[in-house]
Formats: sequence, structure tokens, C-alpha cells
Amino acid sequence: MAILKFSTSAVAAQIAHARACKTFLPNWNGPVDRPALILIVGNGVHLRSNGIDGTTTRLCNFESDRRRTELVKACKVGSTWYAAAKVTSLDGTPVEDATYVTDANGSITFGAVFLTRYDDGCWGYKDMEESAGPNASRAPLALIELLSDLKDPDSYARDWRQRCRDWAAIPDYAEGDKIKLAKPVTLTDGSTCQIVTATHYKRGRQKRRCYRIEETGGLVRLSKATLAGSELLSSAKGAASPVLAEYLAGRE
Repeated sequence: MAILKFSTSAVAAQIAHARACKTFLPNWNGPVDRPALILIVGNGVHLRSNGIDGTTTRLCNFESDRRRTELVKACKVGSTWYAAAKVTSLDGTPVEDATYVTDANGSITFGAVFLTRYDDGCWGYKDMEESAGPNASRAPLALIELLSDLKDPDSYARDWRQRCRDWAAIPDYAEGDKIKLAKPVTLTDGSTCQIVTATHYKRGRQKRRCYRIEETGGLVRLSKATLAGSELLSSAKGAASPVLAEYLAGRE
């Protein structure tokens, strides 16, 4: 799917249309002199974001002749939006779908991913339903738990949900935690490291997370993805807590 872009003038026209449309909230007064994002996608989820910071200002619903789509939850991770949308029939009959198991209340709730980008004065977006197998897979567990069960155990949607769960399962280590990575990491100088200790360095007034290499004492920055499958060897908190220290010792 091609990335669509809206210029400032096009956004102004879209805003004027949105204010006159009953499916949008008419009292939105976002500035038209700055680029804004209006997502109008085929599955009925409307997501509008004002300004380049991507702060959500309105989440709106969509209704067709037969069905209504309601945005249940939306989460922003980086420049990517993750959404859970519920579909119900206007006549009250259960929604039938080839991908999703109908919930007890007769509705289905699906996941969607919106990739967004600000480039040269324009916003661009690409929308994907979870059954398309989006590469972006950092949706929070709270959103994944809202989605309907899947009929196909080998579907792209199931793989996507599992990748989201795997990402959420990556530990958030505390200062002083000693960690063993799932596999050695090759550094830019060709050396490798596998056992590191969580620490930080300062840049101005900000603290930045980094890791001290066990063998050399050097500092290295590691992505969160690198920590997938890692193991906590010892905790700084364990030194102050005999119970925790005993528990960690029993795992070794």
C-alpha cells in the first residue's frame, strides 16, 4: 500500500470537511498552519493527530449501512499507532468474519497498525490490519488482550500478536542488574560481549541507559531487542534484600 501524504492546504480542506461531517467531532479547532494527520481508512477507524508531535486530539467512529466500527483503544509507540477497533452490526445480529471468532456479545474486535511519518512539510501514513502481518509489533499487552480470538492458528495475525507479547516480555532492568544476553553481541570493533551490567551515563542533565561489559569494563549501548531472551544473573536490589538474594542464588 502506498504512503499517502497531506500538504498543509489539503489538510485545511480536510478539516473543513471534517467539521461539517457528523462522524467527526465538529468542535475540533486544531491549527491549519501546521501539518496535521487525518487517517481515514477502509476498516472505519478514524484517527486524527494534530502537529508533528503526533499528540492525539480526537478519536472518531465510523458507521456504514450495516455495521458500526468503534475505536476501543489506541496506543502510540514511537511514530507508530496501534489500535483496537470493535465492529458490531446495526441490526443486532452477530458479526460473521473469516478471520475472527465472534465474541459473546456478537461483535468482533481487530487490531490495526498505523505507520506515520513527517517528511518535508507533509504527514504520511500507512495503515494495516493485523491479518496482513505488520512488521511493526510493539503493541502493548493491554491492547492485545482486547482483540477477538482468531480462527486460523497459523495466521499472520496470530504471529503478529505473539511478536507483540514477546516484545512486552523483554525485561526492563534496573541500575546495577547483572545480565546474561541470550547470545553474544558483536560490537563495532569486532569484539563480543554477553555478560553486562546495567548502568548509565550522563548527557547534559539527562541519564542515558548503557551497559558495562563484564570482561573489559567498557560501556556499550544495547537496543531493547538485544535484551530479548536475556537472563538476570544478579540484582543490585538483591544485595539489600536477603530473600531476593536467596531466590536469585537458587536460580543459578
